Amino acid sequence: MSKARRWALANADRLPTAYDDVISYPMAYRKAIVAALPPHTRSALWAEHIRRFQAAQPMLTGPQKEVIGEALRVVSRSFTADGNQAAPDALYEAAVAAFGVDKAQELLKTLGPKSDAVAPAASGAELEDCENACKTDGCGGGEVCYAEPWNCNRTSVGCGIFWLSPCDGTCR
Repeated sequence: MSKARRWALANADRLPTAYDDVISYPMAYRKAIVAALPPHTRSALWAEHIRRFQAAQPMLTGPQKEVIGEALRVVSRSFTADGNQAAPDALYEAAVAAFGVDKAQELLKTLGPKSDAVAPAASGAELEDCENACKTDGCGGGEVCYAEPWNCNRTSVGCGIFWLSPCDGTCR
């Protein structure tokens, strides 16, 4: 278990729940915080992220508006008291078609601003949590996704759309 996940578990009763507070943390901590929060709070954080993404895009096309509307509908039903429900792949595919890969990932797979990638783990150092689902998330900027168990701890959530999918790799 990574330092970020241990910290989130140790501070479970006082984790930030407001969007601005959560996104002020480095990405590894954001993922750990969100994973430890109740479903309704996770849903509210992602809905706020989608609304802010929309507000930051001054000239949306019709298809882009449709994707944002669908993302808000999907996020409201993806987090339930019984657990997580995977968001449909069709939503991500539509987002890529409407916005391109980078903006689609910003909208659906990155809560808040993207932070710098984690430095590779040194020999004997504590491994960080995986930050990517190698088969579905892909890496940008010519990076390659390296799958666990060699360089990170696999997590049950934290990747994919609204971070509902397992993470099994790291981009380098």
